[in-house]
Amino acid sequence: MEPVEDTGDGGWDMHDRNFQQLQDRHAWMLDQTLSALLDDLDQRGLLSDTIVIAVGEFGRTPKINERAGRDHWQQCYSAVVAGGGLKVGQVIGESDAKGEFPASRPVTPADLFCTALTQIGAGTTQLTAAGITPQGEVIEELV
Repeated sequence: MEPVEDTGDGGWDMHDRNFQQLQDRHAWMLDQTLSALLDDLDQRGLLSDTIVIAVGEFGRTPKINERAGRDHWQQCYSAVVAGGGLKVGQVIGESDAKGEFPASRPVTPADLFCTALTQIGAGTTQLTAAGITPQGEVIEELV
């Protein structure tokens, strides 16, 4: 499939034509590139030493807007985490029936990155010594 030029809708920021953009452009690109990266790291024996995190800066509204798009929604979204010796292959938490808010085991972006930093040996002690105030809590299900 030939790449489609950005039509001025902000690329991944799909406030317009969400379903068309996902089908024609974004879903297959993410699927192909992320799976290729994970396969390549695994085949080279590097996946256990490399943490891969795929997450956006926002979730998307559970309701479709008047432009057939989805707007920013910071209350509930997901991330894909792989490798790095983490306990992967699981779902942690869930949303309510409408996908609006966490229903169980809410996890914050700060928790996700606290977990990744801790996994690579940059825990609270090391961060504080470097003058960085750690945010979040380690996601125990992953370590």
